[in-house]
Parts: sequence; C-alpha cells; structure tokens
Amino acid sequence: GFAVTLAAAGAALAAAWPGAWSFLRFQSARGIQIESVAATPLMVARAAGANLAVVHRYGAEELLGPGVGAATAACLLATVLAAVLVGVMWLRTRRRLGAGQSVSPAAAADATLFAVLLAMATSRVLSPQYVVWAVAVAAVCAVLPGTSQWPVIALVLAAAALTQLEYPFLYDRISSWPGTLVLAARNGIVIWSAVWSGIRLWRSTAIAEHVV
Repeated sequence: GFAVTLAAAGAALAAAWPGAWSFLRFQSARGIQIESVAATPLMVARAAGANLAVVHRYGAEELLGPGVGAATAACLLATVLAAVLVGVMWLRTRRRLGAGQSVSPAAAADATLFAVLLAMATSRVLSPQYVVWAVAVAAVCAVLPGTSQWPVIALVLAAAALTQLEYPFLYDRISSWPGTLVLAARNGIVIWSAVWSGIRLWRSTAIAEHVV
C-alpha cells in the first residue's frame, strides 16, 4: 500500500544520498530561537539581567542558559498537543457534513489558518518569514465568503506589522527592552490569534451542526 511505497522510496533516497535525511537530525538538534513564543519569558528575563546567552546556531539566534531546556521540552509537548487539536477540529468539521459532501473552501481555509497559527505559537523557531505563511492563508480566508476568521485576520496583520518593526529595524536591539517589548507584543498577538481562531472555528462548526 501507500505506507510500503513511502518506506521504499525513503530507503531508496537514503541509499542514493546518504545525507538525504540529515535535515531531520538538524531540526531535532535546534534549540529555542530568540523570536519564538516560548523564548519570550526568557528574553524578558534576559533584558532584566538574567544570565542567558544568545548564540548563533543553525542559521538563527538561539538562547542558552537556565530554563532553555524546559522551554524546549514544553515546545515539543505543545506541538504534539496542537497536532491533536487540529485533528479534532478537522474531524468536527467533517462530522457536520452529510454523505458525499465536502468541506467548503472557507472552512478548509479557516482550519488551515488555525493550524498555521498553532504551529507558529508552539514552534521552537519563529523567524519573520514564518509570519508570511499566516498572512498568505489569512488572505485566502479574506476572499472566501463564509469565513469565520475576520477578527483573526486583523490580528495576523497586526502581528505582521510588529514583525516588520522587530525585523529589521529593532533586531540589533532585540535583547534590550525596546526590541524585547515589541517581540513580546508580537508573540502575545500570535497566541491570541491562535486561540481566537480555534474558538471561532469551533463556534462556526457548532452553528452549522445546529442548522443541519
């Protein structure tokens, strides 16, 4: 079946290019990027004088010091829980449909935006370009009739504006209070948008179930 074919393709790729799967080890070894949501409390503590270092690793600025290991573990757990939550939300969306019906484009886009925002909120890495993903999906939601995400779209745009301020204008001061406060505000909006997106998606499916 599909799983066997996928496994065979993976084995063939590994045989042809011994380093083909090294990116997985590369990603698993990454620490907490200073711009990630999980790093925000640590960055605030660092600005206040905590003994936390910023080092350049894996093409990004990462934190080293007390609390980083716990933050990394929390990110991994949160990512797993986020994946489960996205699956539950998708199944809920599917359940309200009758046989032979498909999920509407608006509902699919809304669910995708929710998934992207959750991924951003729980990831160990949150580079500025990641926000572009959310903006792109939010733009799709905005042009589809029936989207439940209008308030979330506004939050995504606010997060994008703060990200533009943080990088490149304040990036060299991200470890001091000006950059840290902008980063904290941006990441707070990311969390808020992920939660609000899930709430609105849940409510929209509940309304649809009641109507059906």
